[in-house]
Amino acid sequence: MTRPWCTIAPLTADRRGLNFDLAEPFDLGNRVALSPRPDWLTRESITKNLGWVQREVLIGQARYALRVDYEAASLGDPDPSWKGEARSIQDTSAECLYMANVALWLARPSPAAFGLVVHAEKHDDEWVHRQSFFFDSVKVHENDQRNGLGRHDLTQARTLNVALAGLPRDGAPWASARVLWKALTEDWWEGRYLLLWVALEALFGPLSPGETTYRLSQNLAFFLTSNAGEAHTTFRAAKESYEWRSKIVHGMRLARLPKEKSSELLYRSESFVRRALVRILSERTLIELFSSNKRREEFLSTIPFSRPQEH
Repeated sequence: MTRPWCTIAPLTADRRGLNFDLAEPFDLGNRVALSPRPDWLTRESITKNLGWVQREVLIGQARYALRVDYEAASLGDPDPSWKGEARSIQDTSAECLYMANVALWLARPSPAAFGLVVHAEKHDDEWVHRQSFFFDSVKVHENDQRNGLGRHDLTQARTLNVALAGLPRDGAPWASARVLWKALTEDWWEGRYLLLWVALEALFGPLSPGETTYRLSQNLAFFLTSNAGEAHTTFRAAKESYEWRSKIVHGMRLARLPKEKSSELLYRSESFVRRALVRILSERTLIELFSSNKRREEFLSTIPFSRPQEH
């Protein structure tokens, strides 16, 4: 016999989130809703086995939560909609929350994030705690700390989230989005920076290893811009940023890298990933092109020749 279940993640309360009051759940697509924190999440049947931080801070101070509601027979019940090697419906529901958080960040980087996931089961009229775990929360760049999410951002996030859910799991856009999630939860500057460039390499790196810096930077620049002047500026910025990626990989000590420069490099790299994925996820044709290595390479190589010549 199945019962109602909910996999829910309260949004961290000590950070800025929405810049308006949300009275009713907002459908973010792929089974995920952004809703006011339900009262039942604070009741003893949920919190009695949780620690003080989980109970009083992560749940008690939260105003909103990301949630997935579904039917299941038990904890660990296989997800009937999952294609491939069996996974529990609780695991796939948690993954839906992670990807929804990525979609929110892509729509507008902000501190809206979560650090706790709770699986709860409803018995009669009472929700009961079944499992919970801490999770590395998305860390937002200092330049985006004051950002809040508006209604337009939620609407765009829903579009992006639906696109993320439909990505082929063996394609470059999915690989890039998965690595982006890891990058956004990484505190260590070098680790975050490297992961961002892994996400970009998945999308713009050449199939052959020769001249990787030049070709990746060129592919990225032409994809993100609409004229030769913008492309040249973006190419130079991307090339410099990728060269710092290479320095990190090859063990260069970064102690002398000024804080302002490191912040600029990180923010620029985050912007490259965000702009690229938003454009790809917003167009079905681009999703199909980038999900095939051969078609992606052919497409990127033709962009410079598809533009009108500037005089």
